[in-house]
Amino acid sequence: MDQEVLDLRYKSWLNTVKISISTLFNGEQILCNHMFSSSTSIRESCFTVISREAATLLFGFPQVLVAVKSKKNSLDIVRLLDMYTAISENWPEIESIFGFESTAVVRSQALNLLIKRSESVLSVFSDFESMVHKDSSKFD
Repeated sequence: MDQEVLDLRYKSWLNTVKISISTLFNGEQILCNHMFSSSTSIRESCFTVISREAATLLFGFPQVLVAVKSKKNSLDIVRLLDMYTAISENWPEIESIFGFESTAVVRSQALNLLIKRSESVLSVFSDFESMVHKDSSKFD
């Protein structure tokens, strides 16, 4: 995939996360809660059917992006931090919106995304530290 296309998709994903969590998924949950207020199981089932696939695709995209980038070169730390921030800033809403047992896979995927991005950032810093130590030893 072309670098420009990847950059556009990355930027689009960052915007999509905010909109999806605050408007789309939250709105669907409000609508389901209102329409099916008399039955918790129907409300949960309806919301799950409507939202799970879209949320899975949304939170799965960074894994695809990282896999594509890792084949060519490393993903820069700014992008890793941006992806981490996009999820961590929305984590309370994600946890609340996808609080049903039937949407636990979505919460798990978002949490896994946070963990993987933090591990990636730590790895980049570790690599940078090793490189600095290696280069500084040349001057000794």
